[in-house]
Amino acid sequence: MQGSHLLLYLGFLVAILGLVVVFERQLPVPLMIVDESNYPNTFIAERAHNFLVGLTSIGPRVTGSYENEVLAVDYIKKEVGKVMKAAKPAHKIELDVQKISGSFPLTFLDGMTQVYENVQNVVVRVGPQSGSNHSVLMNCHFDTVHDSPGKFYIHFHSNYLCQLYVLLPLGNYQDCSGAFFFNFFLIIYVK
Repeated sequence: MQGSHLLLYLGFLVAILGLVVVFERQLPVPLMIVDESNYPNTFIAERAHNFLVGLTSIGPRVTGSYENEVLAVDYIKKEVGKVMKAAKPAHKIELDVQKISGSFPLTFLDGMTQVYENVQNVVVRVGPQSGSNHSVLMNCHFDTVHDSPGKFYIHFHSNYLCQLYVLLPLGNYQDCSGAFFFNFFLIIYVK
């Protein structure tokens, strides 16, 4: 009986591995910055990778640390500034850095409270000069836990958020607007 369970388990693992291989082969070829002229308004993987490398080269970015509150915020502002300079005149881009303080209870830890003070959020709003009736709020965090460069979370959140932010003002999206919220918390909102 135990041998049949082991065979069933191994068969399941082989099936999962097979599915991974099939799905991996269906992924599109990642585009480089030199391909951008041939593929306008398309996600450029190299730019997203460069953003990831630049942000993670700072090292661990624990909330409240110099690396997170100064170096990472400056890096994001610098990258946003590049897009602001290259944006089409039809788009309006606003950048704001908020400093916030607060607390919330950690009820699962028997009454402990998480307190944060003077942590920063970077908010970027992109839209047409004339305004828009529709908007999307996208949110990601750029901090990490101790001793982690944060490549996993940054790759799935900040990287793609940054690329979406780049596509709106450089592309031909006349009636789209978005607010991009880079913060110290992992919460994702879509409105």
